[in-house]
Amino acid sequence: MVAINAMGWWQGPVAALVGVVGTVVFLWGTWVVVQFTTAGASDEKPRLAKTVVMSLALLLKLPLIYAGWLLSHRLGPFGPTWFLGGLGLVYSALVFRAVLAVRG
Repeated sequence: MVAINAMGWWQGPVAALVGVVGTVVFLWGTWVVVQFTTAGASDEKPRLAKTVVMSLALLLKLPLIYAGWLLSHRLGPFGPTWFLGGLGLVYSALVFRAVLAVRG
């Protein structure tokens, strides 16, 4: 309990949640771009909706993470640390999933 109070009572976990959500949305945007790019490699004519979604996904990913970073700064002195912890949690889960997929 003392460690939680020292690290920012409710602000820390909120900043971590912002990091997790921001990273998940960032990675989802990357996945959408990859899916649309591979689908666009076929001979079919690209649709306007796919082009718009892919462009928005590419343009909004980085500002979203930056906005989460700025929000975590407003949550207190330990906000950025918790934000990066949430970001690292998502990437660690992805690496864990990839290792399990390779091992079968």
